[in-house]
Amino acid sequence: MKTVIKEFAIAAAVSFIIMQFIRPVNVMGNSMEPTLSSGERAFVSRVAYKRVSPERGDIVVFKSKLKDSKGKSKILIKRVIALPGETIKIDEGRIIVDGKELVDNVSLEGMEGYNMSERVVDNGCYFCVGDNRLHSTDSRSPDVGNVPIKKILGRVVYRYFPLEKMAAILLHRREINKLIGKLKVGGITLIPLRIYLNDRGKAKIEIAVARGKKLYDKRDSIAKRDTERKMQRAMKKQV
Repeated sequence: MKTVIKEFAIAAAVSFIIMQFIRPVNVMGNSMEPTLSSGERAFVSRVAYKRVSPERGDIVVFKSKLKDSKGKSKILIKRVIALPGETIKIDEGRIIVDGKELVDNVSLEGMEGYNMSERVVDNGCYFCVGDNRLHSTDSRSPDVGNVPIKKILGRVVYRYFPLEKMAAILLHRREINKLIGKLKVGGITLIPLRIYLNDRGKAKIEIAVARGKKLYDKRDSIAKRDTERKMQRAMKKQV
């Protein structure tokens, strides 16, 4: 009975840890095509910017100044293209940051003739634009404007739906290590090491278990257990 209770407590603790790191988000609209399409679902790292700042090229989720039908702030998904203190302008569809053209894989088709006068990104803010620049309401619009860091909810790290378009997880060790500290459960301490998705698309977490001054890395045992479960499922299918 004690073993069951301990395993349940550990499972609950691990689930709690995972939810501290990631949150699911639904993609609505076509403003991030072709990178993300409407109806797709992704995981967002909630701790991506606890120790570091957003970087150019990051896809972020943030609360905007736009309001939905219920009067709540609309949640937008856009790409960071200019950082605090930088100057940005658009010339014939080409984005110029601090005097240099931004080189990316975004198509400029249909953007000919689109211009934006030079602006300075406020301190503590980011200039975020959709990949589908012809059909995106973003920092170019005064209704959205520069995005304060405090409004950024996290960074998109993994697309998990549809299954045929699942993308590699992008969580970095620096985003996990020392972010939520050590979680004590039932006399032991759980230390998160890595979050990943298994072959069935379910989120898993590698943990280390500490008892007293000893630290036990559980990665090998977790991998062994997953392998055994795969073999058991394969054997059941053959019967």
